Amino acid sequence: MKMSFNVVEYLNNLPVNVEVIDLSSKRLMFVPNFLKFTNLKKLFLNNNKLHSIGLLPKSLKQLFCHSNLLDLLPELPEHLEYLYCSNNQLHSFPPQGLPPHLKKLFCDKNKLSSFPPEGLPKTLNELICDDNQITNFSSKGFPNNLVYLSCSKNKLNCLPLLPNCLENLLCNDNNLSSLPDNLENTCCEELDCSDNRIMFLPTLPSTLAILICSNNCIKKFPPLPNCLVLLNCSNNCLKQISHIPLHLIEFICHDNILSFLPLLPTSLEILHCHENLKLLRLPELPIRLNELCYEKTPIYDIVKNISKQNQNEDVTVVREIIKKLNLFSLLFYSLKYKKQLRKWLWVDVREKQIINKYSPENLLKLLDTIKDDEDGDIFDQIITEW
Repeated sequence: MKMSFNVVEYLNNLPVNVEVIDLSSKRLMFVPNFLKFTNLKKLFLNNNKLHSIGLLPKSLKQLFCHSNLLDLLPELPEHLEYLYCSNNQLHSFPPQGLPPHLKKLFCDKNKLSSFPPEGLPKTLNELICDDNQITNFSSKGFPNNLVYLSCSKNKLNCLPLLPNCLENLLCNDNNLSSLPDNLENTCCEELDCSDNRIMFLPTLPSTLAILICSNNCIKKFPPLPNCLVLLNCSNNCLKQISHIPLHLIEFICHDNILSFLPLLPTSLEILHCHENLKLLRLPELPIRLNELCYEKTPIYDIVKNISKQNQNEDVTVVREIIKKLNLFSLLFYSLKYKKQLRKWLWVDVREKQIINKYSPENLLKLLDTIKDDEDGDIFDQIITEW
């Protein structure tokens, strides 16, 4: 039979100047205070059954207390830099607020509804607060040093202005109807705003590489950044996408109302455009494309009738059929509108220009520009140009 861990005895046997204490995964339901460990830097209490934590020494820099049953944190040391308190039952932070030197705060999977009114610490550069009940952030907004923000699965209606140095913004599964207007001024490389109520995206930052905006009500895109490599805009209200960045690798646009797709970049490897019920044609498929899903579209039925096989098993076959269909379409419409094109080029454009240029009236106007004292060379030049 496995003996229970005696935490008091264990701590009593430790030197008071110890810098790291690891009590993780000990099935603990109680821990005494740690005040006698005046040189303690890291404390691991994660993966236990703790409802509370004893007093902490001022020297503590990192506290790992995630995956417990905590509903309240003790007063946190002033110089604490890392706080990992995810997967608990926290309703709020300590009344004293968050430590002023905190750099990383992981408080996801709790029952938090807000942050302290005095705001987040100015030193904070990483905040993960997913899966809570947060309705808003402090009116003071985000700290200027914030680089990583993940606030998914909350009850947020809006976000405050974003710091310029922000690189990752994950705000999916909320009640957002828009994103902050200053998004374009950030250094954001990854944006996930899926599963919200967004109808329009603001101007996007030029640094953006990953854009996930699925399950919204978006009708139109702003210009897409050139360095974008992944775009997931599925389950929206998009009727058209006018341009796809040159370096895109993965393009997910299923469940929209698209009738056509723009030219696809040669870098594209994955294309999911299924369940676009008006999608009548596809552009030329890139050589690198190895995953194609386009079921429940009109073009799928056309290709299926031609190939007589499962298109998803062989992208090469589909690529060749699409290429031939596009060539046929080009030829068909070229012949169909040949007369209209010729009329437009000749009757409506060129013929009028020629008549105007070579009319006698135009020649008389040119001759009137010759002065009496000019020699015959000028006359010859005008006739030549006419």
